[in-house]
Amino acid sequence: STTYSYKDVWKDELDTLTVKTKDAEGNDVIVSSESIEYDEIGNPLSVGEVGHATQEYRLYEWNGKQLVSCTIHNKDNDPKTDVKYEYTYNSEGLRATRLAHTYETDSNGNILYNEDGSPKSSDTKTEYYWEDGKLSYLWLGPDEISTTSPDEDELQSSEKEQHASLTIKYLYDENGEPYGMRTNDDGMFYFVKNLQGDV
Repeated sequence: STTYSYKDVWKDELDTLTVKTKDAEGNDVIVSSESIEYDEIGNPLSVGEVGHATQEYRLYEWNGKQLVSCTIHNKDNDPKTDVKYEYTYNSEGLRATRLAHTYETDSNGNILYNEDGSPKSSDTKTEYYWEDGKLSYLWLGPDEISTTSPDEDELQSSEKEQHASLTIKYLYDENGEPYGMRTNDDGMFYFVKNLQGDV
């Protein structure tokens, strides 16, 4: 089971999230418990506990209401398993890219470093393309492959498309509502929605 507790001042700000299970005797056992800290305008700044043996610890950086970066410190606080995401936005304030940094290690699990002393990282980039405020196309692949055009036909015939680990074309009906998506491995996925219109 999962229980939620909220801040005393702002009742819509989640304070802690606790996941419990039952042992063989039917007693509650806490699987995880995460606390959340916020900035003065309500953006989450951290989730989790520093150095926890079994949980992630996440740090967030914001520019106003736009997420700039998210750093995930994995369990045991081992920097070799850290992942950092950085985000950029277009002129309309819509997300343009997400860059994921993960450390490169040798066969013994030691972090490799560049000549300037900075840790080597393998970067994976996600690019977002929008039409009339709706997400139309998503590309995921190596950061060194740059985008020249969001046009689907050009992307699919380009070197960039061939290097993509994933592409998604989002599909909308005549009312502008999303009903499915098509992936680069010819996968088709259709959305099932509840009465509120949630997927």
